[in-house]
Amino acid sequence: NAGIEIATGKYIMFIDSDDLMELTACEKLVTEIHEKNAQMVIGNFIYVNDDGTPWKQEVFPKEKYKNFKLSIKDYRDSFYVMNSAVWNKIYRLDFIRENNMKFIVGIPGEDAPFTTLYFIKSKDVFYINDIVYKYRQRGDTTAISNNCDLKYFKGISVAYKHIYNNYNYLRVRNISKRKNAICRAECSTPERTKSGKEFLSHKRLCQVIVCPGI
Repeated sequence: NAGIEIATGKYIMFIDSDDLMELTACEKLVTEIHEKNAQMVIGNFIYVNDDGTPWKQEVFPKEKYKNFKLSIKDYRDSFYVMNSAVWNKIYRLDFIRENNMKFIVGIPGEDAPFTTLYFIKSKDVFYINDIVYKYRQRGDTTAISNNCDLKYFKGISVAYKHIYNNYNYLRVRNISKRKNAICRAECSTPERTKSGKEFLSHKRLCQVIVCPGI
């Protein structure tokens, strides 16, 4: 949150202090988000051992996942490569500020609510299969995700609740759009005014949204 407040560039990226980035990561991500005029671009990543030695296979196999535009309706590929991590992506700083997006302080997995909300509100999100990030797999228990005590589970449950609310917001928004379209069609039908029963039925349908005809 502090970085978002003081950042001055057009784009912003995040990195964990114990991880590594490919030397060309910024160049590739900035080029893609600029050329596509996107809200977010996601890059491939690979796990590395504590000493920095990379694993044999990247997380998203290049032969299977090519460069593509994500869709909120694609639950197989888009949601898989989107994942919940904040660090293998590049974001528009103005988009974050316009939507007043912030990380939830004091919980594990704080990046998941942020990235899911960002994805839901975005129109143009792209994936590139170039490896841009090296996620370190630590052999000790210093990582937060390795400390699975009661405090951790209470915190992660808060993160999951926010993720649920994010997708519930998307569901309600889509329902409202469909009902609004129906209302506009009904309101433009002259025959509707001839039937009091038809009008009452239409009014009940419009109770949950702002309809120009009621």
